[in-house]
Amino acid sequence: MKKLFFVFVLLLSQVSFAQQSAIATKYANLITTDDLRENLSIIAADALEGRYTGSRGQKMAASFINNYFETLGLDGPIKGSHYMPYELSSIVPGDIYMKVGTNRYNNFNEVVYFG
Repeated sequence: MKKLFFVFVLLLSQVSFAQQSAIATKYANLITTDDLRENLSIIAADALEGRYTGSRGQKMAASFINNYFETLGLDGPIKGSHYMPYELSSIVPGDIYMKVGTNRYNNFNEVVYFG
């Protein structure tokens, strides 16, 4: 009896996988090289200023993606929106220098530090 149940579950999972695979293939075929090139060109454009989190460029990229999803007719998963609210915080170092003995060395503009 256990073997029969196991075979039934195995067959059922294969049918489900085949259906999911067919759906995935259907939608994957809608993606074109030209669409990818166009969208990535916009997202990677210099006009988006590197898309640093919280920056104007990142907000422009998020707006582009949101508008694209709306054009496709996708419903927003978070209270009808494609935006997920979260709070940002940033830490900016003060005067950066290194002191060895009595000598002070400046010009450490690209120092990696952990706050």
